[in-house]
Amino acid sequence: MKNKILPSILFAITLPVMAHASCDTLAGRWVNARGSVIVLENTDAQTGRFKGDFLSEASIENGAIFAIAGWVNSSQATSVRPDVVQSLSFTVRWGTTGSITAWTGFCRKTDKGAEIATLWHLVRSNSENDFDHIHSGSDVFVRDESTL
Repeated sequence: MKNKILPSILFAITLPVMAHASCDTLAGRWVNARGSVIVLENTDAQTGRFKGDFLSEASIENGAIFAIAGWVNSSQATSVRPDVVQSLSFTVRWGTTGSITAWTGFCRKTDKGAEIATLWHLVRSNSENDFDHIHSGSDVFVRDESTL
């Protein structure tokens, strides 16, 4: 029950954030295949810095909300490089677990809507084995169009 209520609360506290169906702005609510939710605030146009909140459905702290710190960058299309995306990176510090995860990827508009495709690295400060401190994987976050 707790896991169903928190995403609703997370959505409710972000209603003033205007989401867009494209990647022109990252502000809005995004969901991955595991049901984890990121809610991103407007990006600072001068610096490219953004922040937000992460509600993980894949951690030992299920249902807890963690702060996101991130960066976005882009450039203009050229005749040699016409495919332009919003490149981005963001991190989450997982509270008392001693872990940090960093996602790096891009936002792109697809025929299904806007999505953020990423590769991630999770670093654990404590582990049973010396080879088990870093884990890697990939995530695709899809913009929650119902919040538009």
